[in-house]
Amino acid sequence: AALRKLGIDTSNVPDTITEVAYGHGKPVGRIRAVGF
Repeated sequence: AALRKLGIDTSNVPDTITEVAYGHGKPVGRIRAVGF
């Protein structure tokens, strides 16, 4: 969502390339890898 707000098209990035983001040991979101 952050990259979309910057105007970066991430539609070609497969949804399977994701990692869970943790904050204080708890999952707080998911991050999609771009450029790998």
